Amino acid sequence: MKHLKPTAGFTLLELLVVIGIMGILIAIGVQSYTTLNKQARDGRRIADLQTVRTALESYRSQNGEYPPNLSPIIPSGYLNALPTDPVPDRQYTYLEVTTAQGQASYALCASKELPGTLPASDCGGQNCGSAGVCNYQLGPLGEQ
Repeated sequence: MKHLKPTAGFTLLELLVVIGIMGILIAIGVQSYTTLNKQARDGRRIADLQTVRTALESYRSQNGEYPPNLSPIIPSGYLNALPTDPVPDRQYTYLEVTTAQGQASYALCASKELPGTLPASDCGGQNCGSAGVCNYQLGPLGEQ
C-alpha cells in the first residue's frame, strides 16, 4: 500500500474564515470612507457659505445694506464666482430676512449630509435641491 504525501495547503474551512474576516474589514472600510466623504463635503459647504458671508458683510459695509440677491456681489468684486454645492443636484440658498427688531438681515442655507451638533435649521422651509429642505443656516452672527 502506497502512502500519499501530505500536500501543503489550506482547508476549505480556513479559506472561508479568512474570506469572512476580509469581508467584514472591507465593509467597515467602505463605511468609514463614505462617512469621511460626507464630512469633507459638509466642511466645504460651511466654508463656501462663510466665504459668501464675508462678501456680504463687505458689501454691506460699503453700501449700507445687504443686497436683495447674490448677483450684485460678483461684478462688484466681492466674489469671483458664486460657490456651488459639492453635490451637483443640490444648491445653496440666500434669503433676505428681517430681524425681530426690524433690521434687514440674511440667511445663507445649505443641506448638510451628516447631522451636526447644532439643532437643525429648516431655513424657513427653503428647498436646497434634491436634498429637500435645508438643514444648515448661516447668518451675519454665525451659525443659526
